[in-house]
Amino acid sequence: MLENKKTMERICPACNHKKAIIRNIYNIKDAYDRLPLPKPTSEAIFYSYLTTLWGGDQAEFLECQNCKLCYANPFIPANEFHYNLIYKSDEGYSKWSWEFELTYNHLENMKKDDPTYEMNILEIGAGNGSFIKKTSSITQKEKILTIEYSSYAKEQLEKFGLKCEQKSFMEIDSDLYKDSFDAVCMFHVLEHMNDLNELFIRIAKITKKNGFLFISIPNNRHQELFERYDFFEDVPPIHISRWNRKSLEIAARMGGFQLEDYQIESTNRFLNLKKYYSIYRRSKFKKLKNNLIRKSINRSLFMVMFFTRLKNVFSILQKDLGKSQWVCLKKIQTKIIK
Repeated sequence: MLENKKTMERICPACNHKKAIIRNIYNIKDAYDRLPLPKPTSEAIFYSYLTTLWGGDQAEFLECQNCKLCYANPFIPANEFHYNLIYKSDEGYSKWSWEFELTYNHLENMKKDDPTYEMNILEIGAGNGSFIKKTSSITQKEKILTIEYSSYAKEQLEKFGLKCEQKSFMEIDSDLYKDSFDAVCMFHVLEHMNDLNELFIRIAKITKKNGFLFISIPNNRHQELFERYDFFEDVPPIHISRWNRKSLEIAARMGGFQLEDYQIESTNRFLNLKKYYSIYRRSKFKKLKNNLIRKSINRSLFMVMFFTRLKNVFSILQKDLGKSQWVCLKKIQTKIIK
C-alpha cells in the first residue's frame, strides 16, 4: 500500500466535483492481506477475481476536494462471489449495535404515533437478520422485505419467515415497489455500493413521502486516525467509499431527502486501545515460533511504547471516535433532483 497526495481529475460520485487527491494506492496483495477472507483462500483465485474486477492489478483511494468523500478508483464494489466467501456462518455479522438501537427507537416512536398502523420496512444488506428480526415486534413479518447477497444469510432470514431478495438493490424492480416503504434501513452498506446518484434516486422512488431512510457508515474520523498507525479498514473492493456529514447530505439531496438527525458513536476507549495494541502486536516478531515468548515480548514492548508515545494514545481516546456514524433522512420531495 502506497501513500500518494497527487491531485487528479476524477468526477466525485457524490457531488460531481472534478478534482480529487490520491490518498492511497492498493495492489492485489494489499487487498488479500487486509480484507477479511476465510483461510485458506487461494491467492491465485483471489488474484484472478480481483484482476477481472479492477481491470488491472491495483486500485486508488481518492478524496474529493469539495465534499471530502473518499472513494475507490475504479469505483466497483465486491460481487456475490466475494460475499459468499466471507459470510458462511454468523461470524462476521453484527449482533445488536448502537445504530440498531437508534433506528429501532425511532421506528418504535413512529408506531406509538399510530399504534394500529403496520409499517412497511425494507432493510438493504440485512445480514443474518440481527436488526430486522426485532422489528417484527413493531410490524408484521409480511410487511418486511430484506435484500442480501449471502446465501447463508438469505437462508437465516427465510427461516425466520422474512422475504429476502438475494441480489443487489440496484437489480430490484423499483417500479414494483414504488412508494411502498415507510422506512428503509442500510447499516454499514453504503460504503460497499457504487452508482450513488442512481442509488439515492431509487431509494426515494420506493420510499413513501415523509418516509425515512436510516443509514449507518464507518466513522471517517475513526478510520483516518487508525490509518496513521497502519490499520486500514477502507480497502477496495469491500469498502469503496468513506463518508462524512457533508457528503452524506449532498448525496441524499439527489433523492429528495432532508437530514433529520446525525450522530457519531461515542468513543469506546477500551476497544480503541485494543485495536491500537493489535496493530503493534501483529507487526512484531512474527517469526518467533514460541508463542508464549512472542506474546511476552510484545506485551513488554507495548507497555514501553504506551508510555513513550502518550500523544498517540491520547489521540485514540478523544471524543467522537466511535466506529460508526448514523443518519436519519426524511423524504420531503416527490420530484427527484437530477
